[in-house]
Amino acid sequence: MMPSTDPREAALLAQLLAIPAEALEDELVRIATALGRELESAGQMMCSAESCTGGAIARALTETAGSSAWFDRAFITYSNAAKQQMLQVPGPMLQAHGAVSEPVVRAMAEGALRAAGVALAVSVSGVAGPGGGSPDKPVGTVWFGWAWRDGEQLRQDARCLLLPGDRREVRLRTACFSLLWAQVFARTGGHPA
Repeated sequence: MMPSTDPREAALLAQLLAIPAEALEDELVRIATALGRELESAGQMMCSAESCTGGAIARALTETAGSSAWFDRAFITYSNAAKQQMLQVPGPMLQAHGAVSEPVVRAMAEGALRAAGVALAVSVSGVAGPGGGSPDKPVGTVWFGWAWRDGEQLRQDARCLLLPGDRREVRLRTACFSLLWAQVFARTGGHPA
């Protein structure tokens, strides 16, 4: 796990890692439901752009009846071609940095936000395993991106984590963290700093 200098992130990581593997799916739905209530009360909509989670974020967000009041759409962009076609992630960016990188998750979140016209977009790209890792990006490496509207401005944030566990656990913890951090945006009106 990469050390965090942000106390909120450290608290969310502690919360995330305390969830037993067998409880991750239920906890993901609980987090998504809580986020949905916050977005709905603020009159905001969100969307997701997912690679390594393959739709787990969107599935959790739509488990709650009435989620169409705050969830607009999901972009499942597992391949680089899908990232380029659906989210306008530049091909040279993917070639230079790889799909699991800060520039790419920022571009994914921005592309989703612009395409959906919502207040908040989350994006994820990672190495869930069991293969595919490298010395620079071992299994469990996940980049997270968020984009949100601040008046006429588009704002972004990105984080990288090295998550423990098997493929299922990495994917579920990824979905949980993306939505836990999205709650920070929802609670602060899009001003996480």
